[in-house]
Order: sequence, then structure tokens, then C-alpha cells
Amino acid sequence: MKQLCSAFLLSLVFAIIAKAQEYKKFKVGIGLGLGLFGGVDYQLGAAVAVEPAYRITDNLAVGLRIEGIGRGGFDGPDRSFASYTVNGQHYFSAKKFRPFAGGGLGLYTDGSRVGFYPRLGFDLGHFCLAMDFNLIPSTVTSPPGQSNIYQVTHYLGIRCGVVIGGAKK
Repeated sequence: MKQLCSAFLLSLVFAIIAKAQEYKKFKVGIGLGLGLFGGVDYQLGAAVAVEPAYRITDNLAVGLRIEGIGRGGFDGPDRSFASYTVNGQHYFSAKKFRPFAGGGLGLYTDGSRVGFYPRLGFDLGHFCLAMDFNLIPSTVTSPPGQSNIYQVTHYLGIRCGVVIGGAKK
């Protein structure tokens, strides 16, 4: 009886794992966009991102985002930085139009600050549009005798681009 139960459980596990995937496992997104920086005065910036990802299932992908973003120039200081994050996306459809939601976590600026972002977007064939709200906590050192100030830098990133790979098989 134990062997029969073991064989049944083993075949059940293989049946779950062996589910056929319709989409290719690897994809790389390349996007350009804008960053809207918050604070007292809002500023626009330009962004470029590369996002390699691996599909665990047709509806779930995990990957990296490597992004460079610059802002300022006209009415504020010039500033540019990079982010290196890991992320995940859940797709709500297996059709040509594939809306998704997800999030990411990683290093911002010179690698000294950890931040995160929720994300929404969609893939339409090999075109992608994504919007994420990046929150980057930091501590500003105060003068002696006062406690440090905790502040959050944030920006809304909107990017469109192309997806190489990851299409239906």
C-alpha cells in the first residue's frame, strides 16, 4: 500500500511540474521613458532600462532591472543615478494583450540605498508599457544633539519598449 501511495504522489507531482508552457522561458525588455520626481517641485527626467527575465510559468516571470535615470537641468540640480533591482511580474492573461502587476527590490544610486517599487503594465506582442513607483528610503544626518531625519526619495517611472524573446512557442 505504501508503494502505491508513493507512486500516486510521485505521478501527481510530475503531472503538476510537467504542465506545458506556451511562452518561451527567457525574455529581455529594453525600454526608454520618463521619471517624474516628487518633492517640493516636481521634475522630469529621462530613463533607460534593460530587463532580462525568466518565466517560471506562463503567468509568472522573475528578473532583473538595470536602469539609468537623469533629472534636472532647467530649474533644479542635475542629478543622475542607477538602480539594480530584482523583480517579479504576474500576468493576468495568456493572450496577445497581457496586463501584469508586480514589484521589485534592489539597490539605488551608488549602491548605498535599498528601495522598492510596485509596478503595473502590459505586453502587447513585443511591445511593453510599464509604470512603477520607486520608493528609496534614506537617512539624512542631522547636527549633533538632534536625531537623524528619515526621508524618502521617490519617483514615478513610465517606460515603453520592446521585448526580445519570451513570445509564444
